[in-house]
Amino acid sequence: MRTSRAPRIAAALALSFVAGTASAQFSNFYVFGDSLSDAGTFKPIVPPGAGLYTTNPGPMWTQFLASRYGLTSTPANQGGNDYAEGGARIALNPGVPSSFPPTANATPVLTQIAHYLATGPAYRVSLLGVFTAPVVVVFQTAALLPGKLDLVPLKAVGTDPWRETHAALSVLSYGALALAGVAGVMFLVLDHQLKEHHLKSGLFRNLPPVRELLKSTTRLLWLGTLLLTLGIAAGFLMPRAGGSHAHLIAAVASWAGYVLLLGVNAARGMTGRRLSLAAVGLFLLSLTVFAFV
Repeated sequence: MRTSRAPRIAAALALSFVAGTASAQFSNFYVFGDSLSDAGTFKPIVPPGAGLYTTNPGPMWTQFLASRYGLTSTPANQGGNDYAEGGARIALNPGVPSSFPPTANATPVLTQIAHYLATGPAYRVSLLGVFTAPVVVVFQTAALLPGKLDLVPLKAVGTDPWRETHAALSVLSYGALALAGVAGVMFLVLDHQLKEHHLKSGLFRNLPPVRELLKSTTRLLWLGTLLLTLGIAAGFLMPRAGGSHAHLIAAVASWAGYVLLLGVNAARGMTGRRLSLAAVGLFLLSLTVFAFV
């Protein structure tokens, strides 16, 4: 019995239409996680041909999935939206293994998500890396100084949940506040470019708009202060040794400075320049205080 070709042709056309419109269902592709989803975060600092947690150069599953919908999966530090980093833990540092510098400094998953939520999709992450790279280099260099990183860290015995919560939230909060300072630096650079009428420079064209920078700075300040508030609350509930009192007092002093800044900005308003200078200054002051505590 012969069957009509029309239904088969119609079915083929329908399937091709569905496949063709699959990419239109999604506008972007975001990834958070560890080595199972890392699309090559460490490629710039490892030997050529390495950097993927596959057979190299075989692609990751995230890259396969993204291509299925006509999108790409590129590391966030290289201008993409894959925030996953090999060795990342859920909330704490160092990463795994702690004896290998790149994975030891892997960004925790919660921090990856917080950075994305705080900065928003309008932020140009590739340019953000230009401003954060010097800070990262300084911190990583300090971490690699002799005696700063344990090659064989001791297993924690009898961990306290409040202490773990305090540590995790504190790391997240200062990560957000550090990004607020970086956003402030970007605003100050853009403000200088505008005043000097350097409107055709490559840096000016690639910087986010002034309004977006101020929004990002404000959101990051609120997020960091909220996380710091929760972290300090957990700190008061954890059992404290003699030396931890000074650390907690320093955290409260830092928190008070940020609360004052946000209060003044909400009540009276601040110029973008003053808000940016305050965000940068408070973060540097916090680092200085903790360096001597």
